[in-house]
Amino acid sequence: MRKSVFAMLVLVLSNLLASCSNIKQINHTTFVTAIGVDKSEKGVRVYALSAIPGRFGALSSSGGGGDKNPNYILQASGRDIGEALFEMKRKNSKDLNFGQCQIILFSEEISKQGLNPYLDVFMRREQFRITSWIAITKGSPDKVLQLQPKVTESSSDYLVNMFSQAGSDTYEVLPIYLYEFFSYASEPDKTPYAMYIIPDPKEAGLQQAELALFNEDKLVGKLTSRETAMLQMLQNRKLKPTTITTSKRSYQLLEQHTKTTFRSNKLFISTKMKAEITDASNQSHFSESQLKEAEEDLSDYMEKQLTSLLDSMQSMHVDPVGYGGKYRLYTKSSFERKTWLDNVFPKMPFTVKVTVELRQATRY
Repeated sequence: MRKSVFAMLVLVLSNLLASCSNIKQINHTTFVTAIGVDKSEKGVRVYALSAIPGRFGALSSSGGGGDKNPNYILQASGRDIGEALFEMKRKNSKDLNFGQCQIILFSEEISKQGLNPYLDVFMRREQFRITSWIAITKGSPDKVLQLQPKVTESSSDYLVNMFSQAGSDTYEVLPIYLYEFFSYASEPDKTPYAMYIIPDPKEAGLQQAELALFNEDKLVGKLTSRETAMLQMLQNRKLKPTTITTSKRSYQLLEQHTKTTFRSNKLFISTKMKAEITDASNQSHFSESQLKEAEEDLSDYMEKQLTSLLDSMQSMHVDPVGYGGKYRLYTKSSFERKTWLDNVFPKMPFTVKVTVELRQATRY
């Protein structure tokens, strides 16, 4: 009986020890929080922003991370991303963990040549998150990754805050996930886009001044921050705090709804807006004629802005709104992506109608 109990204990202990042997120690792991991809003479260069847990204030045993940068950058080159990552792993004495990577940056140069060859590895390998955000850099991505912002402890944290629901509470920021970009670049209904990220050494921060536009997977143009706000209105996205300033007044947008229809192979865009006057006037009450004049002012301004944006989209042969999918439903037919972007959409006539309802601003 005793021999049976002893044998059972030995068996249980051996199983426990065997299971513990597969556990990876944290201090033997490098946590990658952001990745940058650029061209190199060999093919591609990959940068990996890696965290040093002990230097982060929240994780430091002393309760503060000190003045040292809590991150360092690994880099390696290869004929493709897979080979570059393999070389990076060979150079590093620790295991590379990409589970915390939420940002993937591509240089403008590599984006103009096409991103599909580089997106595939991030989509296929389970070690990467398909909900990582995609962004574009002017010049090498390492200039962005090296920056240590004042308000956060790493550039990756800064970008996550900017792109997250809490941080992108403005119509001028339009983030996109890896899986969304990959889908839009492959399917016929919509073309992808991504925010430009520019380092600002003077302010120790990052700027998101423009939006990159793609035809399939190739960068072909960009929008200003104002045009990005207009694009989100065309996409009929959830309202975010937006101030619109015309040559006469400033307005605070309260509600907006955009409807898209097709009739006789023509695109009709109808936008209804509710807003209030927010300029520095001391006037606390506006007459009906004054409100009507202001409504016409804002309506004319918005129609011109939206028309200009649509003209730019047609000239660049891009469709970040997704009119292609709506048009296929309207015609009940299928057509190639190239046919829509090169032949149909650039020549399609359209009409923009903006209806504005202004209310009296509440004064305190």
